[in-house]
Amino acid sequence: MLDVHVEEAVQYNPYKLFHRVYVDGHVFEFRFKKEPVFEAARCLSDLGYDPETVLRPLRNGRPGFKPSTLEKFAKLSVTEPDSSSVSIIPWQPDPRFAAA
Repeated sequence: MLDVHVEEAVQYNPYKLFHRVYVDGHVFEFRFKKEPVFEAARCLSDLGYDPETVLRPLRNGRPGFKPSTLEKFAKLSVTEPDSSSVSIIPWQPDPRFAAA
């Protein structure tokens, strides 16, 4: 089981918020509106980690999501359909970056 440590970060400007994620010796940074656990799972997958590796998300040292496999987290994303809600949805790659 790998612990996924998530923290919010500000870099010299309160309008440039991002998440910093520490997992298994790696450090990842993601835009604030992304779900860092899902993003980190995709990064670990790209690095060749076993899809069955169990991830335990922690935010500021406290449990976040229930532990699950890297594969399951990597298949999820978040969306904000309106200003008052957030939904977990299946992840789709950004078509702007799809291989031709």
